[in-house]
Amino acid sequence: MVEDADETPETRSDARNLCNRMLTYDFLTLLGFWKNIITRIDRIQKRLQDPSMNFHSAALDLKALKDYVNNDRECIVNEALTIGEILCEEWNVQFEKRPRKKNENCR
Repeated sequence: MVEDADETPETRSDARNLCNRMLTYDFLTLLGFWKNIITRIDRIQKRLQDPSMNFHSAALDLKALKDYVNNDRECIVNEALTIGEILCEEWNVQFEKRPRKKNENCR
């Protein structure tokens, strides 16, 4: 849309601004973070919508999600940072590589 001559100047400008805001290390890192978290939330949400789901199973699913976030947060963050770096390199987005603590328990 940025270079589409069929679009209005306002639309092209809006597309350019959106593209500039999306192609940042922060945004691309959050993509990796939310992809991981939302996948798990979506799976639980679908189970919760099942009419045969009982409260005990629902509580176990929600506790498992809470435990995952609490216990694996270092791995979740490290994975998101890695995904952000990979996407930045793929799309030629400038970023400053910062040293980070590697957790031995991460996959």
